[in-house]
Amino acid sequence: MGVWLFTAALFVVWLACVFVFGKGGFIHILLLSAVATAVVQLLQDRRAARQ
Repeated sequence: MGVWLFTAALFVVWLACVFVFGKGGFIHILLLSAVATAVVQLLQDRRAARQ
């Protein structure tokens, strides 16, 4: 559950920076980190469910 919370927090920070502050570039790394974390967690959950 902690990973999902971390992913959601990164996504919210990215949204705030892009739409409120108008910052781009480096902020997109936050979005990529959030998506990568969510994908890894999803794959690990599926792998654990099979066993």
